[in-house]
Amino acid sequence: MCNLKTIYCYDESGSPRNNELSTGNMLSLIRKISKAGATDVILMGGEPFKRNDIFVFIDEIVRNNLRFSILSHGLSSTTETIELLKKYHVVIHVHQP
Repeated sequence: MCNLKTIYCYDESGSPRNNELSTGNMLSLIRKISKAGATDVILMGGEPFKRNDIFVFIDEIVRNNLRFSILSHGLSSTTETIELLKKYHVVIHVHQP
C-alpha cells in the first residue's frame, strides 16, 4: 500500500492490493530465502508501515539471521513504531525527491 504516491513507491493506490502477499506467505518467503543463502532483505514497495504485520516480518527476518533495510517515507511512524525500530537498531535515512 502506498499513501503518498512518492517517486519511490511501486504501488499507485492507497488501498491494499489483491495480489499483496499474505502474512503466512511472507513468513514462508522469509524462511525460504534464508535457507537459500540470502543475507539481506529490503522491505519496500508501497509504504511498509501501512501493513499491520510489518513487525511480524521483522521478527522473522531477525530470527532467520538476515539483515534488513526498510524504505519508508516515515509519516506512518508512531511512538510504538519508533520504539520497535530502536529495538532493532534501525538507521533512518531521509531523502528528498
